[in-house]
Amino acid sequence: MKFYDICIFCLVISLLIPLHLYPRESSVQFSVPLAFLTIRFNEKSGILDEVFINYEKKQNEGWAIRGGDDEYIYFAQKKEITHIYKELPFFSADVSDFEASQINKICNSFIATLHIMEKHLETQKWENLSYLDFYMAPFFRGFYYIIYAARCGRNSLPAVTCINENRYDISIPSMKSEQRVKSWYSNPENIIKFRVIIKELIFQIKLWQKEELTNPDRNNPENRYKNKFFKIYTLFITIYFNIPENPNS
Repeated sequence: MKFYDICIFCLVISLLIPLHLYPRESSVQFSVPLAFLTIRFNEKSGILDEVFINYEKKQNEGWAIRGGDDEYIYFAQKKEITHIYKELPFFSADVSDFEASQINKICNSFIATLHIMEKHLETQKWENLSYLDFYMAPFFRGFYYIIYAARCGRNSLPAVTCINENRYDISIPSMKSEQRVKSWYSNPENIIKFRVIIKELIFQIKLWQKEELTNPDRNNPENRYKNKFFKIYTLFITIYFNIPENPNS
């Protein structure tokens, strides 16, 4: 099954530069290394079809992670070059080498962005953090679904980390971003706590990459969850969005 059955022009517009990721007007702008994750659901069933990955510096190529076969797409002038990474149905819930490699790269982009966030928290550059939120808030939703797709819904991230789209805006200046950042700096102790958690999250992501993502035996249950990545990531998300410890939804 081909990735798309529409023209290259529509591919570039709808996949390579998603509408919710167009640059917005802001007095502050800087490069953000975070991966762009575009979620696509089946229009009839509402079931997740795929999560499409691309990066600001690699806009002529992308990667599609699905519950079944995955795909690499390269756009060369007016021609689309694709490669399908087949998965046997029986092993579709296992994280393949291709999926692990892409998630590992996403994690590297996440780590780099977390370093930027921690630095801006330290220097109290609140406007920079509001700008950064434009990229990070939708990323978290995409990150949840890319783990969900790679594992076919099994052993996924906690549901609380599946951020609802109503928690962020698609334009800047954003009142939601400003209110979110204000909730962080309203108490100096919150900033200290947040920075400590960010540093711990970076450490746990690296440990997860080493113990599971880059481990050829990653699908052995004994090799899963040896570190606290899921737990610290969940804590990070609840603080980031000011979510109660026991949310109702």
